Amino acid sequence: MRRIVCVTAIAAVFFTLPAGRADAASASGNRLQALARAMTFGWAKRHPLFATSVGLTERDGDLDSPSAAANAADLAQIRSWERALGAIPAGSALVDRDDARLLRAQLVSMERVYTEYRPYEKDYSAPAQAIVSTLFTQFVHLPTGDTEAENAERSTAWRKSVERMQKAPAYIRTGQGL
Repeated sequence: MRRIVCVTAIAAVFFTLPAGRADAASASGNRLQALARAMTFGWAKRHPLFATSVGLTERDGDLDSPSAAANAADLAQIRSWERALGAIPAGSALVDRDDARLLRAQLVSMERVYTEYRPYEKDYSAPAQAIVSTLFTQFVHLPTGDTEAENAERSTAWRKSVERMQKAPAYIRTGQGL
């Protein structure tokens, strides 16, 4: 849950950054877009529950492994992205400056989850709530229809949901141990 909450806005930033401008895209804008994309897909790769929450289904059967080491690795990754953002020169276009501010605010928010707020140390129910919420998302988005392709897609989606449910007890125990 903590990972979904702290990162959901990455997807919002990524999906709202302009994909292409009518005028020539600036170098800063292109680098900001690449960083937002790396943040979104990088976080999704590390955190399958987040991936599901933003509609990336490749890891729907997976769970991450909550631990102090994983938290330290997440914090290191966030700080790496902060350094990458700091290396992008301020663009002359207002949209580039605004995008940089949004990414910086998102990174500060993510960092504070690990350095100040530490919800994983305070909310015993968070791991279970994260599982329930994510499974609900999977169920809501189950493929429908009667074609052979849709039936195969639905079978795959159900298999991934069951795989995730089978892994859930260990995930919950581990998360509660933090």
